[in-house]
Amino acid sequence: MKEKPRILILLPPAYRWTDAFEAAARKIDVDLLFASDAPETFPARTMPPILKLPYHALDKLIESARQLHHERPFAAAIGVDNETVWLAALIADTLDLTHNPIPTLEALRFKHLSRQKLLDAGLPIPRFFQFSIQDDPERLAQLVPYPCILKPTFLSGTRGVFPSKNEREFLQAFQQIREIVSRAPERRRAGRHGYVLLVEDYIEGREILVEGYVQNREVKILQMLDRFADEDALPCSTVLYTSPSRLPFSYQQLVERLLDRTVSALGISRGPILARFRINARGVWILDISPTSLYGPGTQLLRFPENQTFEELMLRELMGEPILFPDPLPEATGMLALMAPQPARVMQIDGVEAARQVKGIEAVVLLSRPDQPAEPRCLGFILARGKKPDQVETSLRRARQLLHFQTEA
Repeated sequence: MKEKPRILILLPPAYRWTDAFEAAARKIDVDLLFASDAPETFPARTMPPILKLPYHALDKLIESARQLHHERPFAAAIGVDNETVWLAALIADTLDLTHNPIPTLEALRFKHLSRQKLLDAGLPIPRFFQFSIQDDPERLAQLVPYPCILKPTFLSGTRGVFPSKNEREFLQAFQQIREIVSRAPERRRAGRHGYVLLVEDYIEGREILVEGYVQNREVKILQMLDRFADEDALPCSTVLYTSPSRLPFSYQQLVERLLDRTVSALGISRGPILARFRINARGVWILDISPTSLYGPGTQLLRFPENQTFEELMLRELMGEPILFPDPLPEATGMLALMAPQPARVMQIDGVEAARQVKGIEAVVLLSRPDQPAEPRCLGFILARGKKPDQVETSLRRARQLLHFQTEA
């Protein structure tokens, strides 16, 4: 009997969406091996169990992967966030498996490197300055322009990203970033890049999130979402997405063209991508791009032919099978992510059932249970559908108003 193909999937701590990959694997008849450097952060009921691999020691990681491959070959190795995608590519390179170029993933992993590549390519990006978290913040606060954005360069997405309108806010943000960086397990694996602080001009305007998939260096847009962020709503800030985007079609075309140029400049050849853009009177700006996806609830906003899922698309593409991209949805969809501004322990959650009863709400998904740490930052999601994006946005905001989180640092 022919042995099933096997795929290695590297996970960050406490990753929640292994079930979706398992369901996709059963459908296309492949086996998965999940691995993490912190399997203790996963629920005890997680099946199959998560294999522990040493992310902090690359030589040991590669050797462990070689041994596993020798025992039973892998058909592919992938990750699901910036760091694990890079680590999986190192393994894939050693085992002669398909992967994005390593320099490309290094640039995507460290924001200052991708910024420089995009600047060299002449793409519209925010003006940026590079400092160290070991620098004197009082001195830096007098040097930078305001308003600005502060961010460590090695954390995925918006982790550790803070806006600043003046020197006082800059100093507060700087201290918070120092604390976040000191706790982040990724820092020791980031080497010298773990100390880099990126300070960027704040770009006013409308924000768009694009989820896409690259196949043979060609970009296919899966969904274009309007993004709204309320970062000041403590103890739980809100990031809201609605689709389809209400951006005029002519601007959507500009976003698509800039995405194509960005992917080309960075050398991305395959796999999922998430990119953020700002649009204002001066044009379209690329803010961020990563080799990952919304995953979990975010991919539930998509509707694929033949009841496929995003995870199934990924696995089929890895196996060299034909893939089907999602059809345009007849209705509007939306997701609201509940984010803790910094790691916290959720003590109590009220209003969940009331939020679920709001018209248009499909699900309220809580990731943090009472008296459990909210790590890395996400407390949960609210999903909605409706006839129009503005109706979906209204439903999500109403449901959010009914939720009350009591947290403890």
